[in-house]
Amino acid sequence: MACSCFCSRWMTPHRLAVVLVILFSALTGLGAFGTYSFFSNTALDFWDTPPGTLIARTRTLIDNVLVLQTWNNPVYLFIKSTNSSQSVLDALMPSGARTLAVLTNDVASAMTAIPNVASALTGIYAYYTVEGYQPERFVAGAHGEYSLIVFSWASGDSFLPDALRSFVANSSATYPQFQLSVTSIVDLFNAVTDSVLSDLTLIDAISLPIAFLLLGICIGTVRALLVPLVVLPVSLCFAFSGAYFLTLCITVTAIAPEMISAICVALAFDYSLFLLSRFYEEVELELDQLQLLSPSEFVRTIDQLDAQQKANIIRRTLVSCMKNIVVSGVTIALAFIGISFINVTFIRSIALGACISAVAAVTVAVFFTPALMLLIFRCIALDRRTASTWTACLQSKCPCLRSCCCCCSGEQIATVAAVDENAAFIPSSPPPQPQLQATLKTHTTAAATLTTTAVSQANKQPDQQSDDQQKGSSNRSSLSVTEPISPVGGGERPSFASDSFSPSSSCSAPAGAGPGSLYYYRLSSFAFRHPYITISVVLLLSAPLIVMVAFIRSDFSVYSEVPYTLQETMDFQTVMSTFGPQVAEAYVVVVQAATASVLDCAFIDALNGVIAGNITTSLGLSLANITAFTVWNNQLIDCATVNTLLLQSTLYQYLYAQTVSSDSVTTVINAAVAVDPYGGNPLCTTTLNRLDTLAESLGGATPHNPLFRFVGYNGPSGDSWSVMLQVMQQFPTLVGIVLSAISLVVALFYRSVYNAVRMIFSMALSVLVALGVGVIVFENNDWLHPVWAGLDHVEAFMWLVLVLAVPLMCSLALDYDLFLVARVIELRSESASTTEEAVCVAVQRTGSVITYAGLIMAVAVGSLTFARTMLLAQLGLVILIAVLYDTLITRPILVPALMALLPERAVWWPRSMPNNFNGSLLLVRVDD
Repeated sequence: MACSCFCSRWMTPHRLAVVLVILFSALTGLGAFGTYSFFSNTALDFWDTPPGTLIARTRTLIDNVLVLQTWNNPVYLFIKSTNSSQSVLDALMPSGARTLAVLTNDVASAMTAIPNVASALTGIYAYYTVEGYQPERFVAGAHGEYSLIVFSWASGDSFLPDALRSFVANSSATYPQFQLSVTSIVDLFNAVTDSVLSDLTLIDAISLPIAFLLLGICIGTVRALLVPLVVLPVSLCFAFSGAYFLTLCITVTAIAPEMISAICVALAFDYSLFLLSRFYEEVELELDQLQLLSPSEFVRTIDQLDAQQKANIIRRTLVSCMKNIVVSGVTIALAFIGISFINVTFIRSIALGACISAVAAVTVAVFFTPALMLLIFRCIALDRRTASTWTACLQSKCPCLRSCCCCCSGEQIATVAAVDENAAFIPSSPPPQPQLQATLKTHTTAAATLTTTAVSQANKQPDQQSDDQQKGSSNRSSLSVTEPISPVGGGERPSFASDSFSPSSSCSAPAGAGPGSLYYYRLSSFAFRHPYITISVVLLLSAPLIVMVAFIRSDFSVYSEVPYTLQETMDFQTVMSTFGPQVAEAYVVVVQAATASVLDCAFIDALNGVIAGNITTSLGLSLANITAFTVWNNQLIDCATVNTLLLQSTLYQYLYAQTVSSDSVTTVINAAVAVDPYGGNPLCTTTLNRLDTLAESLGGATPHNPLFRFVGYNGPSGDSWSVMLQVMQQFPTLVGIVLSAISLVVALFYRSVYNAVRMIFSMALSVLVALGVGVIVFENNDWLHPVWAGLDHVEAFMWLVLVLAVPLMCSLALDYDLFLVARVIELRSESASTTEEAVCVAVQRTGSVITYAGLIMAVAVGSLTFARTMLLAQLGLVILIAVLYDTLITRPILVPALMALLPERAVWWPRSMPNNFNGSLLLVRVDD
């Protein structure tokens, strides 16, 4: 008992805040080390083939028995003649410069002389190394000005590309007639890691200053920006250090860090904004007649607050915001946890990284931010009244900021309260009756009657007006409706166990944080009173964009996953567009014989039937585009011819060695399709779909033909396509499950079934509009090419954008819905106002805060549009549109209209709301 008493006396709120700040500072130091480890010591890889799929089994078989017959992780030495009108085969210099044959021999000798390279090098293929078998494949161009040397590389590291680049750098003077460059798909993906930090730096350099500016304009202070300035790095360190522990379990993709950063920045700013805006309401409610105090009186009053009063302000701020913040983080995490159940490591790492980011932001907002605010209480509280605020200057120069900002420090608020008959009523000053009556006509008859009665009572008691109140009456300006006022003073306020809301959270009318203008109130009031007109207009204006979603296309282009400005990307695209159909990489069908050898005559006949009846027909290819040991001189050959050529033809022996495994049980059939195999265009998709259908028709892992043990397929972009196929098959089901879970959370939080259904509708509308804009930008983008060079090769959405954007847009839309409807419930249940009053006042009171929160979120996440990776650019743009649409249209217009569609009892069912409106409080801002 004595220990407990000692702890309760020693652990004061201020000391607890000090302990929390010190603890989080220490954890941030450790988090900084974890962040460094995450970026420096973690392999940031892309996706791998989904296990259990036919492509994955084919890949395993190739790696085990067909290493020499297929090009594993090919590395390309691209050769271009300096004279574009001269063939590389004729590129000779007068001084006896070395020819292409000498170059091929020199580079092969240099690479095989390096032990680490020689041990993993499985083949070198070039014009002079294929032993006469179709050497023309390695020369391309109108004049034969391009050539290629392909290195089949069993390892996935960058040692061979680095060695080749060193050779090119040291030999450029030896071969002046050639331009040499090195590229590979592995080299391309490894280069992505180097670009992640530079992209993050660029995005943060763009988004953070704008986000701080918006936050400062909204709050109306400068010194209060210290809160997000400290909170943001703490949240980022927590998120990245958590992601480092994630890398100990699974491989993290290179895109995950940018997603973690964007979500963490957005949530840190949003939560700081909600806490600070509520903090200023609580500060001004703690002080009686605050709006009438001069700056010097305000400073003295703040200094007179004792530690317990300051702690009470922070506590009430946290209590009123914590539930919304926690539910917001839970819904965001829940949305991405559902996506993490997709059995693809690439997707799972992004989804779990986003969950970690949301948890980190919520943890810092609930524990660290209130403690920090208590320690710097005087600094952030005084700045609101004593500083010659720069926001006042901005608002005086820009009327739109004055209308939108939630911190209109120069305006005063008069109050008119409808109270019980025996209650005392003390107005700030007798309001002019004509203006008051004009305002009251916009409300319900009951509220108008009650308010008029209150004004009459107030006019009969002029002796109760203080000199300060009369002095403040001269500053009244504009006519508006705002929220009710709670009892003020430093004491504790009653809590409501049913909703865990603090009365002060809604019943406050601080002079320094007034509603600003009638814009939000009038907008929401019109929408509530004319719901069918409002909803019809919104849907009519959104319909063209929603219709565009029907034309949405998605692809699996590798180039969308890597920065389009990298030199490695451009070199790789050049190689694929020049040599892709010929030698770069071909689509393959792998057939394993159930007989003792592929030379069995029955197997050869069955294989010829597959080539002639399935492969050429399905892919629309001639035998000239097929490479197999039963195809010779563009014709199918029988068993006898195969055995004869094996004995007599050196070229055929080379072909056989390149297409049949060393144990003569497995063979590979190469199909050269005239398309960039990594471009993800419709022809690539069609080819892989047909190969999948072909393999499945033959039985796949359990072939129908008893002569076959296994039939599989793969290709240069087969892994990416298989990931897309599996994800898109599971995605609709997972989205349905996630939305159902989120709806359940919302229904439990609101205790209203209709609001959960309404939330799904409003979220779906925002998502559809954003995707419609994306279709216009990314699928019909010829008009944007002059200003956005990255769109030159973009014809569709990267499929991963849909997987990541939909849950993220839904969770962000729900975030603002929570803050708005929570205030509506608070007003409706605690002040016994009508649903119309509660909705309109809530929209007015939270409108500017939600607007700025949405703008900050749009800046933080929408800044991904400036990323060099088209995947992130597409993701950033659709989220930007969704957030702006949700913030500017859905919240102030559509939500009030949807709330008015059903009778009041049905809107809140099964929640019970008060039916008596005698205690309704109505605040009116009055002109002179």
